[in-house]
Amino acid sequence: VDELRESPPGLERRPREGRRLRRGSRPDADGRTALSVVDDVIASPTYAGHLAEALRALLATGARGIVHACNVGPVSWYDFAAEALQQAGLENSLDAIGSGEWKSGARRPRYSALDNARLRELGIAMPDWCAGIAAYLADRSARLDTAAAQPTRRDSEPHPE
Repeated sequence: VDELRESPPGLERRPREGRRLRRGSRPDADGRTALSVVDDVIASPTYAGHLAEALRALLATGARGIVHACNVGPVSWYDFAAEALQQAGLENSLDAIGSGEWKSGARRPRYSALDNARLRELGIAMPDWCAGIAAYLADRSARLDTAAAQPTRRDSEPHPE
């Protein structure tokens, strides 16, 4: 969760060493960061890997016009955050807040979920948003494992005798 490129409205990332806590987060009783997440904004969060696969398939159809492609199922950012934390095995506390409590520079619609009807008509199916979280976490874990297996510059330098 702390590696999300763009946080949904109201989702606070866990602080890294040396970083200040972002507005809306606070330590819980166990010292973990409690997250304040908007519970009244509904959207269609989509994993980029799933979107790329759908776009590849869509290009092959030659279709024209507007086609929505997103992970299936509308979800509040609060429920999305709860599922992401559960799948990641994190035990941070979640505080549900209303969108009126979240001071954002952008005004956001309360319901912005999309429907993939045209995409389905073209024979292209998208996984649900829970599968999107699982795929993101699996890809992130694989990238971290690959990075950890790469020798660092010091590891690859010859050692003085």
